[in-house]
Amino acid sequence: MPSFQEHPFADAHQKTISHHMQQIRIHGISLLSYEKLDYLKSL
Repeated sequence: MPSFQEHPFADAHQKTISHHMQQIRIHGISLLSYEKLDYLKSL
């Protein structure tokens, strides 16, 4: 079995993971701001 680093799809897979992490980060930030808005509205 070739190691993960030697695998031809390893680089593309890594890019996909980092792209998903960026998306999660963006959604996480927007979710936090929505929660803050709800909190401010409830005051």
